[in-house]
Amino acid sequence: MKMQQVHRTLTSIGLSVQYEKDCLKEVSLFNGSSYHLMRTGSKWVYEEINYEGNRDPDRIEFSTEEEGIKYFLLNRLQSYYLHKYKSICSVGETITSFADFEEKMKKLGIGEGTYSFSAKKPQSFLGMMEDSLVRISYINRHNKISFSTSPLAFDSGIKRLFTYVYLLHLLKNLESLLMNEQVLVQPFIDEYIETFIK
Repeated sequence: MKMQQVHRTLTSIGLSVQYEKDCLKEVSLFNGSSYHLMRTGSKWVYEEINYEGNRDPDRIEFSTEEEGIKYFLLNRLQSYYLHKYKSICSVGETITSFADFEEKMKKLGIGEGTYSFSAKKPQSFLGMMEDSLVRISYINRHNKISFSTSPLAFDSGIKRLFTYVYLLHLLKNLESLLMNEQVLVQPFIDEYIETFIK
């Protein structure tokens, strides 16, 4: 992915992102902080500057532009979508069963393409009961398990599954939009999805 594509992607969802040669900058709509990715010598640096102008001491350096761009894109998307998630996260706290989960997903307009409780589906989450505990697995595009959580108590497991599925749904909607507008020429790879979700 190129800087221009990241700029178009983030501005298409309403983020205030500026693009100049070797620099991306977003001023947060939520907290007034700004987030920068810029070339510094031979490295790429990501840093946060709070609304008072203070720099976060934990800046992150990348050896390649591609690594820096990927981090900037996924970090800013995740921040934006987690903010959106806060408005509906209470829905996930009242789920009592897998059937209830499905019903609440339908009300949110989220189809079964992003989750299952029995069968593997490419680029989706599989929630399975194991001795009254829930284990969540991400199924990659090759229909293989990419990562799994440890077994979780039902309440915490179903909340985590709700979060994962909701975020994946938002990312897949964005992917579809960007492919229709030819900003993306191919879908997000599993590595991007996993980094974004986790």
